[in-house]
Amino acid sequence: MTAEAFASRKAVITCRDSGGPAELVGDCVNGFICDPTPQSLASALRRVMDDVRVAEKMGAAAHAAGAQLHWANAVAQLTT
Repeated sequence: MTAEAFASRKAVITCRDSGGPAELVGDCVNGFICDPTPQSLASALRRVMDDVRVAEKMGAAAHAAGAQLHWANAVAQLTT
């Protein structure tokens, strides 16, 4: 789901304990990494919903990050 959101130019909101998505999302870059609490998630959602410029900037960064998600990069990262 994270890669699909990135491809769609959408910021991803995830929790610190969510595993894979938390490894792909840069906090305040292409999404938000939140504490796993309703308040923290609501705050991140509110920021994206209330500030179109933040949402668009993060969406563009997400798209750029998604463009780097391919097997050649994954293999290189695993073998270095």
